[in-house]
Amino acid sequence: MAQSDLMRAFQTVDGVVKKVKSTRHTPNWSYGLTELGRIKVEQQAVSGSKWEVMSHLYDYAPCSKSELCEKLHMSPLKIKEILERLINTDGYVSRIPQSA
Repeated sequence: MAQSDLMRAFQTVDGVVKKVKSTRHTPNWSYGLTELGRIKVEQQAVSGSKWEVMSHLYDYAPCSKSELCEKLHMSPLKIKEILERLINTDGYVSRIPQSA
């Protein structure tokens, strides 16, 4: 970490050094099907909770995690696990940055 980075990471308030919260922006993501994901939905080649998420994205993409939780009545943790699997392992879903 460079000296200027250290200076930005900490500040002195009334003689007490405090860590400053990061101002780095993390994007909000929406999710949509890849071309392969669309083909799998059309072929009905997926089942279970993966199918529920993929078919919803097929009809209503792009969707955020919170929208998926609300519409599919699944917990945020369950949606996160399914999306990670569909993105990283299967390649059926992609992340799309939400416009600000």
